Amino acid sequence: MGAKGEHKKEMILKAAEELFVEKGFSSVTMQDICNKMGISRGGLYRYYPSTAEIFINIINKEQENALAQLKRANANNIPAIKIMNVFLLDRFNRFSDRRYNLENAMSDFAAKYPDGKKVLQERADRAIQIVSSIIIKGVEEGDMKCNDPESTAITIMSILEGLAKHHDLLPLHTDEILRQRHFILNMVTK
Repeated sequence: MGAKGEHKKEMILKAAEELFVEKGFSSVTMQDICNKMGISRGGLYRYYPSTAEIFINIINKEQENALAQLKRANANNIPAIKIMNVFLLDRFNRFSDRRYNLENAMSDFAAKYPDGKKVLQERADRAIQIVSSIIIKGVEEGDMKCNDPESTAITIMSILEGLAKHHDLLPLHTDEILRQRHFILNMVTK
């Protein structure tokens, strides 16, 4: 597929993500995406066969971006503590900005799509690996202290996922987000 086709796929993912955030996974149809994009159903099916495939691509793109950022940071010898700070700020900013909070749509996806739980488990496993690798690097650099990076990464991701899922019901103010970030950083620095 050429650059124009790749660009179109990206635009479809972006439009679909907005719809998933707004309506949840199971309420979005291929026709909704066509309407938002201003393209025909055939034009959409040329790129994606279903809303589930689109959703999986959104999740995979999110993970690819996170891994690419981590690789760039490591290649540029960015200290792990700074990487962790950026990671946390990005996560908090994403769920604080309603336009990017896919957590409720992900729960809906896991409940409604036959392989949804498996897809989300793979996403969680990759996120835990990312956080664990940051912690291991931080320990090696002497800026972090942690005897069990994987368990700590699971705890951190559980906190972040829980806060994101409940943000619509219990909005966090900036001062609370800063406290939560500080709490998580204390888990690996004290």
